[in-house]
Amino acid sequence: MNRDQEQEDLAQADRHMAELKAHIVRQRLILGRTLAESRRLLVAKSTLQGLERSLHVFGEHCELILDQLKRQPSKGSAPPDPPVPNGRAGDLHQPGRPEDRRR
Repeated sequence: MNRDQEQEDLAQADRHMAELKAHIVRQRLILGRTLAESRRLLVAKSTLQGLERSLHVFGEHCELILDQLKRQPSKGSAPPDPPVPNGRAGDLHQPGRPEDRRR
């Protein structure tokens, strides 16, 4: 190769390197935006999961309140039946219960 050809090849290699450096800068910017967006997506997903867990906990809390309300007598009603050990309420005959008075 002659000196002029080598100079031209060197100049072309310099241009290619400059283009590659420009591509690298653009790719870093794209990667930076992508990572930032990814972080935002992770935060959004984490927030959604937290909200869903809170909803579930509040739902369980409402169920507990409803169960307590069902167990408490309302004003003017008869007191609740005592708990029945090891069985169902219909399995035991308990004197003095309202169904005994109806017979």
